[in-house]
Amino acid sequence: MKKKDMLMLLPYCVPWIFLALYGDKAYGIAWQYGAVLAILAVGAGVLREHGRVLLFGNLLSFCISLLLVRLFGYDEMNYYFKPFTAYGWVAVLTAVSAVIQMLVWKKQHDRKQ
Repeated sequence: MKKKDMLMLLPYCVPWIFLALYGDKAYGIAWQYGAVLAILAVGAGVLREHGRVLLFGNLLSFCISLLLVRLFGYDEMNYYFKPFTAYGWVAVLTAVSAVIQMLVWKKQHDRKQ
């Protein structure tokens, strides 16, 4: 991976989905889910030529989010995230986010050509 690609990958090292879960659990505010999806969609628009970074970044953020769910003990609070477990909710949100990002990326990529 090129140095430029590595720099573009840095924002994906942030566990965005976990931060939304944390905000929901700690403060009872669910708007973070929408904010996270919007932030990641805008990021996908910037990565026009770097679809590989987008895919790898989502995988990296997903893994970090899963690790933090475990470290913060959210895996034992599955009742809070019904109908999913905490891990399931991270997977669902990551999948929805990835689909939105890929659609935005595809639109931006096609517009450039």
